[in-house]
Amino acid sequence: MIYPLIWMVMSSFKESSTIFTTAGSLIPQNPTLVNYVNGWKGFAGVSFLMFFKNSLFISIIATIGTVISSSLVAYGFARFQFKGKNLLFAAMLLSMMLPAQVLMIPQYLWYQKLGWVGSYAPLIVPYFFAIQGFFVYLFSFMWRWDDFLSALLYVSKSVQYPVSLALKLFCDPGSSSDYGAMFAMASLSIVPSVLIFIFFQKYLVEGISTSGLKG
Repeated sequence: MIYPLIWMVMSSFKESSTIFTTAGSLIPQNPTLVNYVNGWKGFAGVSFLMFFKNSLFISIIATIGTVISSSLVAYGFARFQFKGKNLLFAAMLLSMMLPAQVLMIPQYLWYQKLGWVGSYAPLIVPYFFAIQGFFVYLFSFMWRWDDFLSALLYVSKSVQYPVSLALKLFCDPGSSSDYGAMFAMASLSIVPSVLIFIFFQKYLVEGISTSGLKG
């Protein structure tokens, strides 16, 4: 399971032109950092540092909103008895079963009427209102960090791109693709998620192990 990840990291130290010709060899024959240098330069005068800042901004603010709103919803369902509680809880569970593709068009039209398209608002504001029932149960930073589709739909300027969307700029079907730089920046992009998992692993495990307990 972890081999593709290791292959990506090791390939980021190979010369871009030799990545696929030496795909069967995991260890780089002539290790180089040129892919990290080229990848960090970014595109059109926008360095990859800006893309990392964009991802951090979106992920942190949206996660704060998710934690605040989802914890209030979760506490209400867990601790209070009120009329219509079962109906609301069932509605929340049903919303979790809807494929994202079903909501994509109506959400886009709604955000467009609000004038949010082209900004970070669709990627942040809804999460202050517990828009996704799934996050009533789990921590959401990794979901926001890896979110490619939402950024593709609502962000139009390259200077606003998060890492997940910026990585695709290394691949150009019409000309040559810099896979070495892409693998280098992809390797760096997983660092925040790994650190979050390492530092919060205890709480994630505790949350899963006690989720079925009552009282």
